[in-house]
Amino acid sequence: MQRTIVKESAAPQGFSTLSVHAGEDRQKPIDSITDPIVCASTYTFRSTQAVIDYIEQKQQREEYGRYGNPGEKVVERKLASLEGGEEAILYSTGMAAIVGLFMSKLNAGDEVIFFDECYHRS
Repeated sequence: MQRTIVKESAAPQGFSTLSVHAGEDRQKPIDSITDPIVCASTYTFRSTQAVIDYIEQKQQREEYGRYGNPGEKVVERKLASLEGGEEAILYSTGMAAIVGLFMSKLNAGDEVIFFDECYHRS
């Protein structure tokens, strides 16, 4: 299925319109109104050629749930649009988000200083 993402119109779209439509394909995979929830951690390839195309980055598609799923990608695109950013990243936990931040900003040998109650029960 070829992706057709809702494009920005000539007039700026309001927050409510972006909340509903941003980041979503116009034509849904099974002709549904909303994007389906995908409960899968692994995905199959239709042919050996599809595997080769994926490895050679000729085809964008899902491969393994650890790297995200179609629903997460819709939410990431939607959040990026609402925030006026290029991209957004979803994390499954707060600690995963913190690790992602540190790994993107720190280099080998850098030091981080925390106080004794850095993580407090909420």
